[in-house]
Amino acid sequence: MNPQQGDLRLSEPPSGQGVGCGDRIRDRRIPSDLRAGALSTMPNANWELFDSFQQQQQLQQQQQQQQQQQEQQQQQYYLHFHLHHHLVAIIFIPLLLLLLLLLIITIIIILILVICYYKDNATGILLMISNNDDDDDDDDDDDDDDDDHDDSYNIG
Repeated sequence: MNPQQGDLRLSEPPSGQGVGCGDRIRDRRIPSDLRAGALSTMPNANWELFDSFQQQQQLQQQQQQQQQQQEQQQQQYYLHFHLHHHLVAIIFIPLLLLLLLLLIITIIIILILVICYYKDNATGILLMISNNDDDDDDDDDDDDDDDDHDDSYNIG
């Protein structure tokens, strides 16, 4: 039989030529259309082994594809997650630093105002104490004390 017609045997080399080491056997796999005709020549156990081998290969290919898809999804999630965090860092960290700077400036201004207020009041209190000390020396003349006070500080 001719190999194109379904003969499973290898064709013999032309006369005078032997099969050498360099000669290649083109295809050892049995095509699916020849399988039906070859069932009678091969035992069923071999076909079951062949089927299980094909199923294992298909299963391995499916598992590899699933692993690749999972890896791609993980990479996309990882990229999205880190991109999101970088955007948060780029936007919110300067805003937080700006708010911190404004808080520090506000605290400094409040401290300056408080210090100035108490400094003015402390000076006024010291003047009042020194005026009271002077008034205590003049306790003998009560009418003169009223005349000594400056009326410009009195509003009413």
